[in-house]
Amino acid sequence: INSPGHVSAFGNAETSIDPGSLFSVYRFVTNVGTYDTMIYDQLAPITATNFEGYADGGTFTDNMYHRNLPGTAIQGGSFYNENFTLTANPTGAPIPMELVGLSNVRGTMAMARTNDPDSATAGWFFSTADNSTGWDEGGTYGPYAVFGEVLYDGMTAVDAVNSYGSYDTGWGGAFGEVP
Repeated sequence: INSPGHVSAFGNAETSIDPGSLFSVYRFVTNVGTYDTMIYDQLAPITATNFEGYADGGTFTDNMYHRNLPGTAIQGGSFYNENFTLTANPTGAPIPMELVGLSNVRGTMAMARTNDPDSATAGWFFSTADNSTGWDEGGTYGPYAVFGEVLYDGMTAVDAVNSYGSYDTGWGGAFGEVP
């Protein structure tokens, strides 16, 4: 996945966050297609700033989707491939849960985390179905903080990744549901 930079709502290509922007657009380039995501800078400023810091700093370059839940979601942002060795991305301090009233429906982007609601760092996921019942506030597994969405026909590429199914690499942990 390549995240080439920040584009403000006003069309300026930049590498820093414009506090006057309503949203940013990030492009994901994968082996099954390219898609753009809109990050809600003003609506979810803590989470957006966190994601954009990693993306603009190059953390997501040459990353992989490491978790695939067919018909539910794909997850990435946590690992990269270096000389055929999967390595965890370096991360900063976790951010607090930022719930802004957005629901985990098909096409949304949310932060991955541990069981601690305030543990999100670099990991994120795209919902490929309506996951609101389980992943929103009050849900069985939630809440997960939504901070963006896939634009235009980008779900074609996201769905292609999600259609691969998943397998267990035998490495344990995060690699039990690799696409």
